[in-house]
Amino acid sequence: MLSMTQLYMKLVTQVQSFESQIMMLIIGIKILSLGIDNQQHRWKEQSQLKQ
Repeated sequence: MLSMTQLYMKLVTQVQSFESQIMMLIIGIKILSLGIDNQQHRWKEQSQLKQ
């Protein structure tokens, strides 16, 4: 049987790993959206050059 402190520590470490996963996800989404923005700017520049 786990004591209350052990149970609490286990819960805290799980929450921390979950938070770090969410942070990684958010960072990944931001990097992706930045990459998409850059790509759209390039396409606009290329289409303006063609005209």
